Amino acid sequence: MFEKLYKNNGISPVIGVILLVAVTVALISLATVIVFDIGSDVSDTADATVQLSESENGVQASIIRNENVNEFILKGPDGSESIINNVGESTTIVDGEGTYTVIAILEDGSEEVLTSTIISSSSTGETLTGTVSTNPPIEGAIVEAIRNEEIIDSDTTDSEGVYTLDVDNTDELEIFIDTQGVEVEINGETKEFYGSVTQQATGSLDIEFTDVSARLDSDNNEIWVSNDVSEGEISDDYLIEFSSIVISNVEDLQNINNDLSANYLLKNDIDASETVNWNVLQSGTEMTEEKFTFGGFDKGEQIELPYHIQEIKSVVDTDTGEDVNIIIISNEDGIIEIDTESEPEDIKITYTIEEHVLGFKPIGNEDNAFTGTLDGQGYEIEGLTIDRPDEDNIGLLGNTGDSSEIENIGMVNYNIHGNSDVGGLVGTNNGEIYNTYIELIEDNTMSSDNPRMGGLVGKNNGIISTSYSIIQGEIKSSGNYIGGFVGLNQIEGTISNSYSITEGTISGSSQTSGFLGFNDANLSGDSGTVENSYYNGADDENIPSGTDDSVQLIKEDMLGDNYDNEFETDIVNNNSFIGITNDYPILEWQNNE
Repeated sequence: MFEKLYKNNGISPVIGVILLVAVTVALISLATVIVFDIGSDVSDTADATVQLSESENGVQASIIRNENVNEFILKGPDGSESIINNVGESTTIVDGEGTYTVIAILEDGSEEVLTSTIISSSSTGETLTGTVSTNPPIEGAIVEAIRNEEIIDSDTTDSEGVYTLDVDNTDELEIFIDTQGVEVEINGETKEFYGSVTQQATGSLDIEFTDVSARLDSDNNEIWVSNDVSEGEISDDYLIEFSSIVISNVEDLQNINNDLSANYLLKNDIDASETVNWNVLQSGTEMTEEKFTFGGFDKGEQIELPYHIQEIKSVVDTDTGEDVNIIIISNEDGIIEIDTESEPEDIKITYTIEEHVLGFKPIGNEDNAFTGTLDGQGYEIEGLTIDRPDEDNIGLLGNTGDSSEIENIGMVNYNIHGNSDVGGLVGTNNGEIYNTYIELIEDNTMSSDNPRMGGLVGKNNGIISTSYSIIQGEIKSSGNYIGGFVGLNQIEGTISNSYSITEGTISGSSQTSGFLGFNDANLSGDSGTVENSYYNGADDENIPSGTDDSVQLIKEDMLGDNYDNEFETDIVNNNSFIGITNDYPILEWQNNE
């Protein structure tokens, strides 16, 4: 039986009757198989069942049941006739387009027209077949052929994701697909899938949803959602609301860059160790570096390039266009030395590099900040590698906007190298950070070539609260404003109820501290805010002290059972922390791991 699938969109009863009549007429005129059961409720004398089937440019009639008809006559539009008598017999007339009629000859010789059907150009049109999948196929998706907002035909995809549509032609025809929440398995996880797409019927009829994320719906159930779909855009019948995108692996984490304004949450701990092999610059890649200094570069002055030097192609004085003589001091460290008396002020260096792994690409940058939310839900990210020596705003998140919120997340065992504004969690923070921590373990390194680097955040212009850092590895920079917790706290920045422990080393050119490298201020006396925050090193000259309002204690005053009174009040008894015997306080959510 030729079937059409129509969805109920809440139409009125009157319109429903009109549509029912229209659909019935369409089914009779376009049916592949039509069965007529003529009984006592239809005719006083004829009692029989006849099946009509459309054939190539014609109609076939078959007797299914017969109680009192002597013979059946099938008449074609050109006057052709064919007679059949017994149940199981069939006959076919091929007269092309037009009206085909079935006539019953009764026992008394009288004739009755049982039914008729019309073959028109619409019944000899095109059959469109395609597939819907996310790789695997999607079973149960609704597919509609639409012209001028009218549904021409529709189907539901089978177990192989295949659909078939019968249409008159493809002129101005669109194919609409709605997955309507059918269950789909992706990466071994089965969830309801929501996605919809409309495209012209003249293109490929195979639809694959390739950009898919796990999200939470309004009831906090995990669902699959096509990232081409915005909230409330899934069809009139299947409107949904969704909140956070679920992050379950490091690839999901990297893909946050595809939508910097969305809400995200971690589903589990994230192993980011594979980033040590991500984004490789091949050996021989050509790089250009421009350097400037007032008064000119003196002979013998050294310049450090971001990458290992394979070959120097040219060094040019950009003011005069003349070549500048140099000596390569260290290919591995990227150091060259000026070997000319001309004292060029502005030079352009072109060189090729050895193979270099950039690693993870920070989430957000100076031009496009992360403005959404990231809730770690008490999980941590381990093994992240970032090595982007000529880039600023480096960290798990490179740059966060003032509407961003980062909370309940830990960063451990990572190596990060950038140019300036470098942090373990965030390079430059303009939003809010709560209940977070970083652990730079032994043999881990954070490094930068220019100012502003901190264990948690490089530069802060937002809010950081109830967070901590443990530095067992090395933080080192050629620039200033270097801290175990934050590098630079700007005037609008606030740091509160946080602490930092340094058991490794922290070094920079100046303004270096175990907690905050520098707290910014202006001539009016305004400065960044630092409250109820602590760091160790009062008994260790290797841990530099700062000039901000953070309090430097001896290590023992920050361990369980021997807390300094103020540290205990501001940190240990804070609702976000809990004390640990003979250890440093941890966040409340860490106690539930």
